[in-house]
Amino acid sequence: MIIKYKDYILLFLLLVSFCNCTGKKNTQIEVCNTCEVISLNSSSEKGLTDMFDSINIIPLETTEESLIGLDINKLEVYGNRIYVLNESYSHKNILCFSPQGKFLFRIDRIGNGPGEYIDLFDFFVDKSRNQLLLLNENNMVSYYDLDGNFLYSKKKPEDTYTRQLVYTNDSTYFGYNDAETSPEGNNLFNFEAQNFAVRTVSNELKEPLGDLATRPLAIYNENIWFYNNTDEIIYNITNLNTLEKVYLLNINKETRKIKRHIIYRNIANSDEKMEVFLNEFYKNEKIKIINSFYINEKWIVFTFINSKSNRSICKTALFYNKDKQETTYSPDIDVFNAFNLSDCEIIGSDDNGYLYILLRMDLADENRMKKIQKSNLSEKDIFLNVKTDDNPILLKVK
Repeated sequence: MIIKYKDYILLFLLLVSFCNCTGKKNTQIEVCNTCEVISLNSSSEKGLTDMFDSINIIPLETTEESLIGLDINKLEVYGNRIYVLNESYSHKNILCFSPQGKFLFRIDRIGNGPGEYIDLFDFFVDKSRNQLLLLNENNMVSYYDLDGNFLYSKKKPEDTYTRQLVYTNDSTYFGYNDAETSPEGNNLFNFEAQNFAVRTVSNELKEPLGDLATRPLAIYNENIWFYNNTDEIIYNITNLNTLEKVYLLNINKETRKIKRHIIYRNIANSDEKMEVFLNEFYKNEKIKIINSFYINEKWIVFTFINSKSNRSICKTALFYNKDKQETTYSPDIDVFNAFNLSDCEIIGSDDNGYLYILLRMDLADENRMKKIQKSNLSEKDIFLNVKTDDNPILLKVK
């Protein structure tokens, strides 16, 4: 998906965060002989129905209050409700939809008062207490009931500051050192959800792990996973005392050297030097910066940003089938013989193994719309009835 001008800020923040992670110069390339290698070469073109046995098409209701903005940063499914962290053009909010896509409510409280926020980093569903937990920019956790009513807020200690956390069923947070804001030695940590007492810290990964615009943590069946952009390894960090290297992204040595050079480059905060830095990023078209990833029993899915020589950037998804050890890129996935998944974003997964894909329809593509019209797809009216300002369509697949 070609990212519009307003998405430029995402790339800018992502690249700045890479530069500011550390001033150390480290060009060593990590080797993992025990890891399962994930190839970045797409195996072949596939149909969506060939990859997934269950495909649900969910049109998200469009109202003034429910408009999807630039991005969906996170999705949670619980109690016959779909909750999403929506990044609009001016701020972030929480939107809630029914399983059929009907809009139910939103949490949109901008300010500095009780239950209010300036920016939202993350949110969770506390299944044991039936509450929504919102993590905001000043290290505050705000608690809401499942209908969006504010309950109370609690301040977290500074040594647990991070922009992404995962939340387990035993009320434990897992986090990572976010741009060196945590104390030295706390590169990975977990802590108790109610009193915020730190339980375990790990410094096995020696380098600061902060990424301003990425979401390197994933959870499935109470296993916690961490994608480390400095060595391209996915770790199982469920036991912080023994980190397990499990998967390695097979980026060729030259591309990895270029990427690590960018990550470890210490850029001064000047427009001139930043322009030089961005030019280098655009010039190296093979560089892929992981924006988020999801994992379940069958799939590992990445959403990444890569550059184009014409100074545009693309968001693409990579699907890795763990059983077949096959890789398929979203533009190579045919949807009902009408279009491919090039206009999609992977926005979440659930405990039942479903993946959630946000599909933004390109209504200007007349050829695509004609193919949909001629198809035998029973739900084709959902696609044909989409209007220019309507919300994207949600695909739930397994």
